[in-house]
Amino acid sequence: APRNVKVCNPAFDVTPHRLISAIVTERGILRKPYKASLKELR
Repeated sequence: APRNVKVCNPAFDVTPHRLISAIVTERGILRKPYKASLKELR
């Protein structure tokens, strides 16, 4: 951006864990308990 333009480009977002009900990936959807869901995707 030009020097006179103020910008903010965060590299990632931090979401509180209580707001996450699932994680969607190319291999499937992970739901709680996540450890068990990960084993099923392997």
